[in-house]
Amino acid sequence: MDELNKNQLILLCILVSFVTSIATGVLTVSLLKEPDQPISQTINKVIERTIERVVSAPPVERVVTKEVTVIVTEEDLIMKVVNTASSSLVRINKLVGDKISATLTGFAVGNDLIATVIPAGAEDNNGYASAVTWRAETAGNNYDLSLVGQISPITVFRLGQKTAKALSAVSIVSSVISGQTGVATDTFTPLHLSSDLVATIGQTVVGIGLSGLSDNTVAVGIISSLNRPHATSTSIIKTNAATADNSGGPLLNIKAEVIGIIGQVGESWPAGRIKAAIDSIKK
Repeated sequence: MDELNKNQLILLCILVSFVTSIATGVLTVSLLKEPDQPISQTINKVIERTIERVVSAPPVERVVTKEVTVIVTEEDLIMKVVNTASSSLVRINKLVGDKISATLTGFAVGNDLIATVIPAGAEDNNGYASAVTWRAETAGNNYDLSLVGQISPITVFRLGQKTAKALSAVSIVSSVISGQTGVATDTFTPLHLSSDLVATIGQTVVGIGLSGLSDNTVAVGIISSLNRPHATSTSIIKTNAATADNSGGPLLNIKAEVIGIIGQVGESWPAGRIKAAIDSIKK
């Protein structure tokens, strides 16, 4: 190496560099020629699986909640009360012998119980003598009624057997009778009765009854006052919804709950007195 002059050393370095470059090039070409198929396949599979999952996923439905304001007027509530109470009304005939001497409105307060108001002078012979009978009539069918409870003037009848003889062409347009074995074959809807319901002055009330041959007779009013005739007596509800045409019918609030029974014009007895008449029934 020491014997080489400067020019020879330069040529030697060029030769070594040339050989090194050739070796590097050969190595690089050989490496580039090696297959890279596994990597490509793996990437393709990942892409394919990702695409398949995205495509097969079900679309998400958008749920939209929309609030709708429903306006319920007092008129709507009153009509609902009338529809509810209509199926409980019963026309009651008082017979002396075979003749009808009076016709009253009553309403269902139980599966086979009918409540009404017996006006002054309707009783004969201190109670109900054998000559006086009470019957309910519906669609041409007649049913015996037996008096089972009374807190004057409120009277409770129990529905009995169907009678074979028709009394008149009068029918109970809005009433139907309890479906119990040996009693009656149709169905009526007893009204909700609770002695806990409290009448309030200024409260809107509905009186409903049956008058003559007509359909329901309805009167809408308010409670004007609550009077006690005597210190120990039950309050009388004063209201313009109590008329002569719906006497004996229910006095209801706008929830179709019975708060009283209509007596005479302008007056009703509270629901607690109806409950007392029912409780007076001998079990």
